[in-house]
Amino acid sequence: LTIRRYRNGDRPDEIADALEAALETVSGYLRDANVLAPWDDYRALAHLYHDYGYDTLDKLAALFNYERSTEVIRSRMDKLGVDRGATSTDLLESLNPEDVGLSPLRDADEYPTPDEGGQQTLDAFGGGSE
Repeated sequence: LTIRRYRNGDRPDEIADALEAALETVSGYLRDANVLAPWDDYRALAHLYHDYGYDTLDKLAALFNYERSTEVIRSRMDKLGVDRGATSTDLLESLNPEDVGLSPLRDADEYPTPDEGGQQTLDAFGGGSE
């Protein structure tokens, strides 16, 4: 039943949920039966990502000959609990806007203002005519 469900397109985590079994048990069974694809195997994904230098989603997709897109691989890694470390989203969320000069709380005097015609003048940017 497990192999048939997997060959019909169910992911190991879906099979485990349906059978009320541990993901490790289902994955191990499919791995032992030589039917588990590496993009569905949390152990394979973790080893490739962390130990063998396939440390980006694009590298993994290329390794799998793009049989699965980077988004599918990311989704599978997340569902299977494979830690990818800090993602770009995590890093952006951790940034303080004031550290990179993007705070809306900066004084208006720090920015050049347009002249009466609505144009920025060179003087406003610290330049001038000589």
